Amino acid sequence: MILKFDHWSGPLYLHCSIRRGDPRRVIERSSEEVIIQAISTEYADYRVIASAACRAIRAFESDHNLARSLDLEFLVRLTGTRQIREAIDRAEPGDEFVLVVASRDRKKVKEVLKELLGEAEELEEFPERDGYKELLRTAASVDAEE
Repeated sequence: MILKFDHWSGPLYLHCSIRRGDPRRVIERSSEEVIIQAISTEYADYRVIASAACRAIRAFESDHNLARSLDLEFLVRLTGTRQIREAIDRAEPGDEFVLVVASRDRKKVKEVLKELLGEAEELEEFPERDGYKELLRTAASVDAEE
């Protein structure tokens, strides 16, 4: 499922799912305009992931980024550390991981998902935590949009 979050700085299209498989296949991919990341299930919270993705994209748009790539900027924002090596270590995925794909461009998110979804088995829907239903009320599912 791709969710659209409207933010004062523009839309954010986000996909998160818990997967099993080799996270290196996800981590090895990169794009200048799309966050493509496999992270530890410790960070399996839509609010935290959406916030980190939005802040990473905004940082790149305003030239206030700490990292050289959008994927690494996302990890820095997600883990709350300014040290890139520490951010990578904190969010390091295991055999079960959260697949995160985010961008301002819905079409680019869909393209990346087409490539990635066949490579790792989906374990479950994203876990419902406190505020999950409230968060979904503020987002719109855009899977059916063309």
